[in-house]
Amino acid sequence: MQAPTRALVEYTWKWVPNQLGEVFEASGPLVKSFSSWERAALIEKYGADFYHASPTKVVLPLMKTDTAGRLRQIDPLSGLGSA
Repeated sequence: MQAPTRALVEYTWKWVPNQLGEVFEASGPLVKSFSSWERAALIEKYGADFYHASPTKVVLPLMKTDTAGRLRQIDPLSGLGSA
């Protein structure tokens, strides 16, 4: 907690693909066999990704916006809650 109405939520995750997900691994042999353009299209449009990459870490600044205890993410540019 940064204050009674503000908090930072931090979490880390790592993909664990199943057998089908391995087919879409961007560094795998199937995807590597495509041209650069085809690989870019698979990643951008169809969700191919580097599933065996290092874990992803995200930090979200949140603030309490009303008495019901609802939270909103803080806009890093304005410092205000965004919808």
